[in-house]
Amino acid sequence: MTPFRDLLVEQLPKLRVYARFLARDRALADDLVQETILQALINVEQFTPGTNINAWLSTILRNRFLNELRSRSRLAAYVAMPKQERHPFDQEIRLEMRDLERAFRSLPEAQSEALWLVAVGGFSYRDAAKIVGCPEGTVKSRANRGRIELDRRLASETSNTRPARVQAVMQGIGDRAASRSPAAFVFIVNVKDAATIR
Repeated sequence: MTPFRDLLVEQLPKLRVYARFLARDRALADDLVQETILQALINVEQFTPGTNINAWLSTILRNRFLNELRSRSRLAAYVAMPKQERHPFDQEIRLEMRDLERAFRSLPEAQSEALWLVAVGGFSYRDAAKIVGCPEGTVKSRANRGRIELDRRLASETSNTRPARVQAVMQGIGDRAASRSPAAFVFIVNVKDAATIR
């Protein structure tokens, strides 16, 4: 394999996670990843060696997803897409993660995407800004407002009764958003692609 193809293969797991986050549908996510890889191979001359290939591929994937939504011209179909499959956790963990997922999904789209890219995707603010096509400061602001709003929505439970796993994830969101390091935010993605929070 060529070095460029090796780089593509290394990025497949991250692309699958991001595609499933955007699409909320396994089949569409798999199609998006395949189309992204095809576009990357076709446009290999547009990639600058030494730059962040993950950010470049994520931008292609996001644009393919937006094109898919436009081509369907049925935004309502996107909202009505079935939730991704859940793997069997014990009842307590499923309930905790359901509440956390519900709160995350209820965030405004711009905030949830920025928070996901920075806290889950592990992208720097600069790379996240390139992916969504806005200034770096806007991504910082959206991610921070998303984190604050997520915490506020979960704060209806007192800190003494809020499940320990939810508290740990919320603390981790703040830490990762501040440090720009990757996360295991498993309620957003299919657990086959991320380590579970135990």
